[in-house]
Amino acid sequence: MTPLQLWLPRLQGGVARPEMRRDRERAFRAWRGEELVWVLPGLPGITRWRELPDGPSAVGVPGEGLERIHVCHVGENGFVSGSTGVKFFLSGSVDGLLTHWLNLPGGPLRLEPAPHEVSLMAPRIEGSEIVYREILVRLRSRGVIPITKIDDETRRVYLQWPPNRTAPAPVSPAEESADYCPATLPGESNALGQSSGSEGSTSKSTVVETRIRWPTPFTGLLPVLSSPDDMYARDRMVAIAEQSQQDVGGAMREAFIGAADWLSEGQSTILQAWLEPIIVGEGPEGALFASEARYNLVADSLEAGLKSPEWQEILGRPMPVRRVWGVPGLCWSLLIDQLEGGFAFRHCKRCGGLIQGRSHKRFCGPEDSVECFRRRRAESKRTGRRRLR
Repeated sequence: MTPLQLWLPRLQGGVARPEMRRDRERAFRAWRGEELVWVLPGLPGITRWRELPDGPSAVGVPGEGLERIHVCHVGENGFVSGSTGVKFFLSGSVDGLLTHWLNLPGGPLRLEPAPHEVSLMAPRIEGSEIVYREILVRLRSRGVIPITKIDDETRRVYLQWPPNRTAPAPVSPAEESADYCPATLPGESNALGQSSGSEGSTSKSTVVETRIRWPTPFTGLLPVLSSPDDMYARDRMVAIAEQSQQDVGGAMREAFIGAADWLSEGQSTILQAWLEPIIVGEGPEGALFASEARYNLVADSLEAGLKSPEWQEILGRPMPVRRVWGVPGLCWSLLIDQLEGGFAFRHCKRCGGLIQGRSHKRFCGPEDSVECFRRRRAESKRTGRRRLR
């Protein structure tokens, strides 16, 4: 697979907000290999430090909004490296993550009340030191998906974007709906200067702020306040995977268009983007073998090699990577890799979920749906026992 540099924001989702776009570019410019990136309003200048004497390296970037970003790498072997980012991946790798994203085996997406504030240990400069203080961060949902139908019998409400058939095809539901119906809380004013209860307001009732609750394995991977754009990106990927069954070329074209805001070209080092994922997946012995095979680097132990000037010179060389933003960016990249390999998605003959792999594959493997795979194995064993009787 394509080597990736994965940026995982922890507070806000999406990529379309103008201030976020600007802060992302500021962070990309400032990054020099750190595992943590803090975007901090009011910071006097780019500042670098370690969170602990032997802890992860961090960089603070002056920006318009507060954000904490974990930067990790995904190697050609699919394993994730980076001490702060790998903890969010249950298996330590991205294998099977795309089919889980498309099928959501952990259950459907749910909406729940969004917290108005979250507690966060954030850095600040005090004299010549970086000091962490607990702060309360106010979060505001961006965009309001309008209610188009209320079913009194089932007590269900139906949300829809775009709001009507004549509206253009959506690109960023969060930003488009924010312009269409500015969200307000009780007593607050929207962009038109109207309070949420005032006559003539674009919002007919008080807005209830919600957040998207993602099922396992994405619960901890997505930020605290995921965006409707994250959900929309997933829906587009599902449609593209469906399209690939009949038209791989067309699906790949649509994937590149949809992924444009989530992917960019980046640069890392051979150590971070190539060797460290091998260490995670194959251990020190596997890393020694790989280093000798690819770069003719020989050492008695990996520890000795990493201290060698020869190793440091080669492993410190720049290496191009695909830079991806958040889980949607990661899954866009995995989808593009699949389509570029000429592999179309199909439906499992047993559960109907989308699966990836060779054309002869008909059922979920353990990387697609562990539950479906185990149940099929159990059914095969029961059938085998009946035949032996």
